Amino acid sequence: VLIQILLTFLVLFEVSGTREGEEIIFLARFISTIYLLAFAFTNLNVFLLHRSGAPNFRPLFRYHSWQLSFFGFIACLVIMFIVNTVYASVAVALLLLLFTLLLFVAPQKKEWGNLIQAVFYHQARKYLLLLEEENVKFWRLELLLVLDSKDGHDQIMKFCNYLKKGGLYIIGHVVEGNFVESVELVQREKEAWEERCRAQQLKAFSQVSVATSVRKGIQQLLLMSGLGHMKPNTIMLGLYSARNILNEETSDKYARMPLGEYVKTLRDIVNLRKNLMLHYGFDNSIWKPPKFYLHPSLSGLQKGENSRCYVDMYPLGYTHLSSDMGIDATISMIIQTASILIRSHNPWKKMQLRICSIVDSEQKVKKEKQYLAQLLRICRIRDCRIKVTVLEPEHFSDLNSGSASLSSHLHAEIGSLSFLFDNLSLRDKYRLINRVIRENVSETSVVFVPLPEVPLEVTGDNDAEYIERLREMSHGFGENGTAIVMVYGSQSVISVKL
Repeated sequence: VLIQILLTFLVLFEVSGTREGEEIIFLARFISTIYLLAFAFTNLNVFLLHRSGAPNFRPLFRYHSWQLSFFGFIACLVIMFIVNTVYASVAVALLLLLFTLLLFVAPQKKEWGNLIQAVFYHQARKYLLLLEEENVKFWRLELLLVLDSKDGHDQIMKFCNYLKKGGLYIIGHVVEGNFVESVELVQREKEAWEERCRAQQLKAFSQVSVATSVRKGIQQLLLMSGLGHMKPNTIMLGLYSARNILNEETSDKYARMPLGEYVKTLRDIVNLRKNLMLHYGFDNSIWKPPKFYLHPSLSGLQKGENSRCYVDMYPLGYTHLSSDMGIDATISMIIQTASILIRSHNPWKKMQLRICSIVDSEQKVKKEKQYLAQLLRICRIRDCRIKVTVLEPEHFSDLNSGSASLSSHLHAEIGSLSFLFDNLSLRDKYRLINRVIRENVSETSVVFVPLPEVPLEVTGDNDAEYIERLREMSHGFGENGTAIVMVYGSQSVISVKL
């Protein structure tokens, strides 16, 4: 490079001042710019290959180092602009244009390789090693969505893509069978899931496991997904399908999974101290993504008949605490995920956040609203509407448990409704809550509610009873145009102290 530069300046000095010399000067500057640009990016490539530590970088030239390559890159650029600023600027612009065309337009040729990928790998590995366990102040959702097949599930996949907002997003799938016999199938499934993520423009990784049962496959995903401290802290599963019991042909989630195994899987997630979400209603043809909905504050527009503009939170059973104390893990998870959703990209930004509660008398409405406002203030949530629903005697009709006691109290004063609720079975309580919530979702797209407590005792009766509670809680959603997400939090995810 230095010899070429000296010869160039020697020629310019000898021919300067003549007509032929001006033409030679023009040509010399042009050729020098091209040569210097080529030398600059050759040095840059050597520098990046050195720093990325690519094992196959074994050059035949002897004298090289990353320091010398970096100095050569800078020196060539500086001299190029000294020779002629206009030529140098045009040359750099054309090179960048050519690079962009090759990157996005040229056919994919894997044998070419991509130096940028080597640099990305080096940096990603380095920063993953530096990554430490996340403080609650900087907590973010790192989500593992487990799906049973590639068919359908488009809406829940897109919903989770908005929900993770800058966090880790992994789509997991379990292949049932023998490992040796399923190797080729696993490779095809992996490629198919990656292609689907690219087609839907999802910022997600795909993870496929093979096991003799769905539960064992999910256990593998729970333990092996992620890398270092970047691992899923929240697991999203579909609700257990009622048609499994009838052994019908269905593509619903976990159709091959026995009821007891499903509950044991939920128990595994809880024991691993992971957050848990069960979704229902997203894959129903009636549910629509919010791009079809209008925000209630948009003036000059009329909402359609099926428009949905709210994201509802139901912090049922929360404890009112001061800002000096923590917030219940499940309630903090509900508030955090709902607020993340409406702060994500369009179209969810147009939705209105709403926090809701249920009381048994009109006298408690004002106090409940004050409690909810305090909770929002502690969590630093703004622009959130508050809605409190009062229980009515009609809500208790058709409940199975304590029917004789219920019938004798239905026409009593409203203050006794608290006594009626306390005497309901757990299944009827969830049926009652479901009934009240569904009365208020005509303008709601998604509802976040606490997940019924997962039974820790392993018995068949407990498992069957728990599945019934889940069905009572989710009954009617999806077909009414509203999806439901039942949430369990393993630890508080909202920092109440700045």
